[in-house]
Amino acid sequence: MMQYDRQAKLQPLLAERVEMNSATDWILKVRQDVKFHDPDLGEMTAEDVKASIEATLRNGTGHALRVAAVMREGTVEVIDTYTLRWKLEEPGLVTLLQWLTDMYVNSKKYLMAVLLRLVRSEMLEVMGQEYVRMARAKGIPELWVTIRHELKNAAIPVITVMGLQLGALV
Repeated sequence: MMQYDRQAKLQPLLAERVEMNSATDWILKVRQDVKFHDPDLGEMTAEDVKASIEATLRNGTGHALRVAAVMREGTVEVIDTYTLRWKLEEPGLVTLLQWLTDMYVNSKKYLMAVLLRLVRSEMLEVMGQEYVRMARAKGIPELWVTIRHELKNAAIPVITVMGLQLGALV
């Protein structure tokens, strides 16, 4: 979102500007007409930036571990298509702008696609399990096998990941 210039001053990159209304209230204006590399993902919006921030801060990633707790506990809200408000719990944060130089932005559609891919891969893995083949061999109806055996067991890792990504999906 930000970058350092040759004089080591922070300059906007994907952000048009960053404003500090108060020590706990920051406004981030996203640059318009920035496209993702995949044309299907469209233009970068404040929703994409919000989803990326929340996915990074709340998923226990290595990147999140370098972030002050005050940033992880803050809230990010979308004001309009290209504007975000980041409300922090406490004032005195100097690392927010530094963190914005390291952050990456993914499309919200991409973050959803990751979850759908996980559902598919888990279902394919469960469908090949011996207990599923045994249920079919016993003549249990296909719908019953899918619901009681396949879907129920494939849902465990999916629900776990959904819980971790809830902030990014909302």
